[in-house]
Amino acid sequence: MGTLMLFRGLAIIVEVAVLTGLIYSIVNGARYALFDYGLDEKYSDFIRLMVIIVVCIALTFFAAHLITFYPRVVGHI
Repeated sequence: MGTLMLFRGLAIIVEVAVLTGLIYSIVNGARYALFDYGLDEKYSDFIRLMVIIVVCIALTFFAAHLITFYPRVVGHI
C-alpha cells in the first residue's frame, strides 16, 4: 500500500509540473505579445512580477485540487 501511495504522490507532482509549464508558457506568450504591441520596456519588471504571481497562483490551485480530488488507492493488489 505504501508503494501505491508513493506513485500517487509522484503522479500528482508530475501532473502539477506539466500544468505549471503549460500555464507559464501561455502567460509568458501573453507577456511577449504585450511588448510586441508597444508596451514600453520600463514596465518589464512589473510584467515579469505579474507573470510569476499568476504562475504561483496556478501552481497552488492545481496542487490543491489534485491533492484533494486525485483518486485514492483502495484495497490491495
